[in-house]
Amino acid sequence: MTWMNDRKRTTTLLAFGLAASLSLTACGEDDDPADSNVDPDRGNNTSSTFDVELSGDGASTNYSGSLANDETSEESWGASIAGGVITILMQDASGVAISAVIDTAQNTYATGDFSVAAPPEGTFVTLLDPLAGQALNSHGQGTIKLTSCPTAMGDKVVGSFQSVSLEDENEGPNRTLSGNFDVAVYAMSGTLNCPPADDTNDNSDDDPDDNDDQPNACQGYEYCESGDGVCCPSAECMATCSFNCVMEDEECAGGLNPAACDSCTLDCLDSCGVDQACRDAAAALTTCEEDAGCSELEDEDAATSCTESNCCSELQTAY
Repeated sequence: MTWMNDRKRTTTLLAFGLAASLSLTACGEDDDPADSNVDPDRGNNTSSTFDVELSGDGASTNYSGSLANDETSEESWGASIAGGVITILMQDASGVAISAVIDTAQNTYATGDFSVAAPPEGTFVTLLDPLAGQALNSHGQGTIKLTSCPTAMGDKVVGSFQSVSLEDENEGPNRTLSGNFDVAVYAMSGTLNCPPADDTNDNSDDDPDDNDDQPNACQGYEYCESGDGVCCPSAECMATCSFNCVMEDEECAGGLNPAACDSCTLDCLDSCGVDQACRDAAAALTTCEEDAGCSELEDEDAATSCTESNCCSELQTAY
């Protein structure tokens, strides 16, 4: 089959479903299922959330909220972007509203630490508690840290409040706001200045010899070309079997029933004689791709490049 010589992202190459089989066999373990939906740079792929603490004067109060990503809007809460300025509004069940305006022109890129100021200029934070008649505003102490750089509606603004000092308009005691947010963008006009892709996928900690002048050892790597990978003997069988699960299995129904498709693919592991060495190697590669964010990339070339840059040793071991 000619696909064996194509440069495809690993999980697509084998149509292995090993990730699915691992998740099925892991049921009942201590892992939190929600963790698989969260990426530190792209956020939760199902929900917008925030969890913050307001402390001071010997007391502290926690505020949190959750909203489906596709429900963020001007009528509810969420994030909007216009002219390089990110506006985030979050609201808990009691009606407490926390808003943050981040002027990304403050930094070279729309990620990193942004120093807060007093509204209405620059980067600032407000907290309104209608029931308590309380209005708090930032006044120049603390930072907002952004770890994501959204490029389209539906992308996430992920970051945290880091010891942001808020003063009471009614001359009450100052408070300190800290905590995390992960909010979907519902409106976007213009673009943000995001870091270059090479910066976000920097692998210098894992491969100190890798730099801009020396291509990654896996660049242009051909899957199973040498046949040394522990999964290569069963790769073609698994790809064919997994393809047949989608196209021919009645319960899988062409992919409309993911659980049935996963179950069918899991059976392929035995019918294709996939040994434990391959299963372990494929699991290690899948974990690496997920940790590096490669599995979230829709563009095939970008996903391949991400895997080659971040998971070279795992890739060569498996394939």
